[in-house]
Amino acid sequence: MKKTLSMEYERIENLNVRASEDGQLGYLDAEIGKRIGQGQNIGQINVLTNYKIESTIDEHYIDRIRRGLTGTFERNGRSYNLTLKKVYPDVRDGKFKIDLVFSDQKPNNIRTGQSYYIKLQLGAPKEAILITRGAFFQSTGGQWIYALDKTGEFALKRTIKIGKQNPKYYEVLDGLEVGEEVVISNYDTFGESEKLILK
Repeated sequence: MKKTLSMEYERIENLNVRASEDGQLGYLDAEIGKRIGQGQNIGQINVLTNYKIESTIDEHYIDRIRRGLTGTFERNGRSYNLTLKKVYPDVRDGKFKIDLVFSDQKPNNIRTGQSYYIKLQLGAPKEAILITRGAFFQSTGGQWIYALDKTGEFALKRTIKIGKQNPKYYEVLDGLEVGEEVVISNYDTFGESEKLILK
């Protein structure tokens, strides 16, 4: 009878749901009467002893993203280092996901669900001529741009070559010199004019 009773207790104990990690329950998707199979995901456990950062990146950079890249973000005036640990291959709505982990120290008051702006280094830094992103690109496809004369009184049509780009800047490989000013607004009203008179 004692053996039978212990078996019954063991069966009852097996009905308890246990998480694989210690942590804080984030959400629970379970209701009375719901059948739950072994290994089925019914909730989320937030492990409070460590954190990772999930980020989404434009698919334009997918061939340059790989494990081991380093990144940084600032919080409360201090910079924290990150290392790219995982790249998810699925692309949805023109974006894909990555996971980053802290390389050394992490903020003391970090919480699940917070948002950060991360600077991810895709390669070795180098000097380049940059122009601010603008509506001119839709009109010219990045093939040419209006560059201002030294007097600032007019701008001439100039053939350029665009290289890498990010959400803020275009890299100019050819056609412009350092310090030259350009017109980056929409060109639709200018037609095919070779010269713009600035007033």
